[in-house]
Amino acid sequence: MKQKRLNFTLTELLAVIAIIAILAGLLIPAINGARERAKAAKCLNNQKQTTAFISAYMNESDQHLISADTTGNQYIWGIALYWRKLNQDPNVLRCPSVVNYSNSNSTNDETRITSDLKQTYGMVFASATDLKGFDFRGTRHLYADNFQVSPSALVMGGCSVTGTDTKTASHLLDLADGSGGKPFLIHGKGTNFFFLDGHTETLSEGDLTNQKRYYPKQNGKDAEKIDSSYKFATE
Repeated sequence: MKQKRLNFTLTELLAVIAIIAILAGLLIPAINGARERAKAAKCLNNQKQTTAFISAYMNESDQHLISADTTGNQYIWGIALYWRKLNQDPNVLRCPSVVNYSNSNSTNDETRITSDLKQTYGMVFASATDLKGFDFRGTRHLYADNFQVSPSALVMGGCSVTGTDTKTASHLLDLADGSGGKPFLIHGKGTNFFFLDGHTETLSEGDLTNQKRYYPKQNGKDAEKIDSSYKFATE
C-alpha cells in the first residue's frame, strides 16, 4: 500500500510556530523565576553558614564580634575568617544572584582567595583599627535609647553593593545612610539579611524599616533603629 504523504500548508506551519512561541513565552519566565528562587534559597543558606563562621570567630575571641573593616582594608571580615581557618571558600560568603563579584587571576592561592574575599556579603560597617570589632561581652542584648534590642532584631549583614554603583559588590553594609554599602534589591521585592542571633530573612524595604530592625552603632555599645526613609539600591 502506498503511504499517504502529509503536506502542511504555510498557514498551518505558521500556526504551529505561533503556538510554540506562545508556550515558550509562558515557560521561560516560569523557568527563570524558579531559577531565581533557587538562588535566593542558596543565598539564605550561604548566609546561615556565614553566621556560623562569625559565631565560631566570637567563641575564639572572647565574644568580640568580627569587625567589618579596618584601616587599609587589611583585616576585612572575610579575610579574618580565612586567616582563622574558619572559611576557605569566598563563594560561601557571596550571593549567587549578584554576578559582578571580582575574581582574581593570581596563580598564588592565598593572594587569589584574599583578593576575592574583599567582595562578599556586606557586613555592618565598623571602622575599627584592629580585629576586636564590636564588644558584646557579658550581655545577650544591646541597649539603645532605653530600648532593649534583641539579637534577633539586630542586622549584621546582607546582599550589598556600593552606595553609588549597583554593578560593584561591597563587603560593607551601611544602614545609616547607605554611603558605605547598600542592600541590593536582588531577590524579587527584597533582599536577604543575616542577624546577630544567627537567623536569616528576605526583607523588603518596608519590612526592614517598619518592623523595628536595628544596627550596631560604631561605639559597639548601642544600637540604632533603621530610619523609615532608608532605601535599597536597585538596578
